[in-house]
Amino acid sequence: MPRFKMNSSNTDAINATEGLYDPVAIGNFFVRKSLDSGWCLDIIKIMKMVFFAHGFATLLPLGRPLVKGGFQAWQYGPVPPRAYRIFRSHITMGLFAKKPIEDPDIKKEEQRIREGSGLEEVEGVDGSDIVRLLNGVYERYHRMDPFKLSTETHEKGSPWDKTRAKNPGNYYAEFDDEDIAEYFKENHLLSEVFVRSASTTEEARSKV
Repeated sequence: MPRFKMNSSNTDAINATEGLYDPVAIGNFFVRKSLDSGWCLDIIKIMKMVFFAHGFATLLPLGRPLVKGGFQAWQYGPVPPRAYRIFRSHITMGLFAKKPIEDPDIKKEEQRIREGSGLEEVEGVDGSDIVRLLNGVYERYHRMDPFKLSTETHEKGSPWDKTRAKNPGNYYAEFDDEDIAEYFKENHLLSEVFVRSASTTEEARSKV
């Protein structure tokens, strides 16, 4: 698997397989938040929001990727394959997630996210920063048309575009995390989704 350097003061190379959290739990975080606000997310949007969370997280000095297992360049954009398979089997009617996944292992992983597990010794990152980032990604993208989201992930020079160009004919090619980190460094600011709030962590922990 490829290695990359984080776009921050922490420039140590890391192994792209050593992600912090299960993408299913991150997707479930977004589903719970959507249902709490009277909104329903479709599976395309869930996958895209997990990707944007992963991308924006490269702008934090985590020292490792946010999402375990990486992404593949499917027809309609970046997909974490494990998350797609599980959500596709969970969403039995149509494309919308009308309830969260209540599997005990997934709920335990969600709790790890809310508690900031794995970040205890990371300098420059508060334990609640991942929850802040996920909340920001949700607010930025949950109302966006899913196909507009796909268009954004398909932009010229995007990680999806580069992956498809490097792997012609391979519709399940794996992303290089270095491409993701570089793209977000050049095209996004952390402030687009990240706002510090003292109440964020306690509010998030009360949801599970």
